[in-house]
Amino acid sequence: MASSPSPIELLERYVTLTPFNISLAVAGFVFLFAFISANSNRNHAPALKDPIPYVWNAFQYMTDQSAFLNRVRDTLRRHPIVSFHVGPMKFYMVKSPKSIQALFKTSPSISSDKFMHMVFENMMNFAPHDVDRFVQDTTGRLATPLPTSNPRPDGKEPKRYWAPYHRILHDNLFRASETNKLGITYQRLFEDQLARFKIGEWTEDIKIREFLYRDMFTAATTAFCGPRMLELTPDLIDVFWRHHEIAASLVYGLPKWLNKRALDLRAQFHAATRRFLEGAEFPDTETGTEEKGWDEVWGSPANRELCRFFKKEGFEMRSQAGVMAVTNVFGSNANSIPIAVWMMMHVVHDPALLAQIREEVESAFVIDPATGGKTLDIQNMVALPLLQSVYTESLRMHMSINVTRQVLEPVMMEGYLLEKGAIIQGPAEIVHYEEDTWGEEGHPACEFWAERHIKYIEEVDEKTGEKKTVKQFTMSRRAADLFPYGGGVSMCPGRFFAKQEMMMTVALLVSRFDIEFIEWTNLEDGSKSDRPAQNHAKFIGGAAVPPDRDMRVRWKRLW
Repeated sequence: MASSPSPIELLERYVTLTPFNISLAVAGFVFLFAFISANSNRNHAPALKDPIPYVWNAFQYMTDQSAFLNRVRDTLRRHPIVSFHVGPMKFYMVKSPKSIQALFKTSPSISSDKFMHMVFENMMNFAPHDVDRFVQDTTGRLATPLPTSNPRPDGKEPKRYWAPYHRILHDNLFRASETNKLGITYQRLFEDQLARFKIGEWTEDIKIREFLYRDMFTAATTAFCGPRMLELTPDLIDVFWRHHEIAASLVYGLPKWLNKRALDLRAQFHAATRRFLEGAEFPDTETGTEEKGWDEVWGSPANRELCRFFKKEGFEMRSQAGVMAVTNVFGSNANSIPIAVWMMMHVVHDPALLAQIREEVESAFVIDPATGGKTLDIQNMVALPLLQSVYTESLRMHMSINVTRQVLEPVMMEGYLLEKGAIIQGPAEIVHYEEDTWGEEGHPACEFWAERHIKYIEEVDEKTGEKKTVKQFTMSRRAADLFPYGGGVSMCPGRFFAKQEMMMTVALLVSRFDIEFIEWTNLEDGSKSDRPAQNHAKFIGGAAVPPDRDMRVRWKRLW
């Protein structure tokens, strides 16, 4: 494996080094060093070694999370908490179940709002006064408002934004009835994508990553946002995946001279949703003719109602476009598609596992009384033990989020007093690979094992009365050991649809196609790779980590 670039090499890669830039940077860093040192707390947590004090850790954190988290992992083996700075801001990272659980709990001392403010400002590109609406709303996400720290001068109730934002997503994505409707729509649209392959004919050159990046994206985006999204922006697939490469770099608001390409790609992506919004009209709610379900203009109720809320509240168009782009388009594709790619790769590369999954999936199909054809029963499918285990193991290995909270008031954690205003993070990249938690004999935590979340039990066959051993899905670990969707009030509201979407994609492909592995290929030119896919290092720390190779297969549609 190639060694990590040195601090100077990375600086040269990202920054144009001129005498003026160097002098300016050094002067700024000296001032920053003096300011932070003068304000440091004596009861400080162990610090991450910083080769260039107050510079290198920050730069590596924002540009190379893979190498940065490897250094954090080494430090957390010796200490329960580690601290560092990103600019003037103090950061802490923790990994113990107790500390992770503390991040998930509702607390007057710790909040997830700061991270969302950064998302609104830098990923969604909100107008400043629109960001300020959420900053000023300290009443929380739940129906009953918290006592606000920003009372209105006139004594009236403060305007709430977090609660309705949360409620729309909860009502349209969290409820089983709505999730199932969206899942059925996705199934229909994805099956339409598969229909172009002729029954009984082999297709010799299918690349799993490339195929799902295109076809799964088309079905999911149409299900969530309606067909107009792709009609108005025919190259949306390419625009989206180029944006996906740089999305994580937007969060911390790097200046344009450091992050020009990322900001340009953000503008291209948001232009697509702005184009959609400027040409779309909402159903008439005054006459009672509003369509409550999926429609051809807006797609899902989640998309329609969220966009309606931000327009009704008078948010600027750039803010409305950012919400739709990040919450609805990015949110419904950026994590689920890379994980579905990994699920398919793990299954197809192991012929025995592929046969077991195919046999299990067959039990989830039923006959549609309207058409007489086979259809996948969603509730049966999500209960399949081995498929659930493959899904969970893929999330464990390939979801790399840093759960992020802000310290509102000084708080004790791991025996240290954390500073007000500091950021605390729980890195899944470290917790999900803890050997003491996940390792089992013959199956270390660093390796994919399809049955890591399976136990075998004996049950009696109702027809024959005979005992048989069957698989049962189990999640015996704590929530603080596995958190691919985050935790607490900010936990991903779309996780139930995402689970259906990913499991359904694999179920439909393995049941409808005879699939044969051919080779691993390089992403750059499609040539044969000398090794299997690994987590793509540039995406670590940003959420779902796609594979850095593709898998070439041949397949034949069976029905």
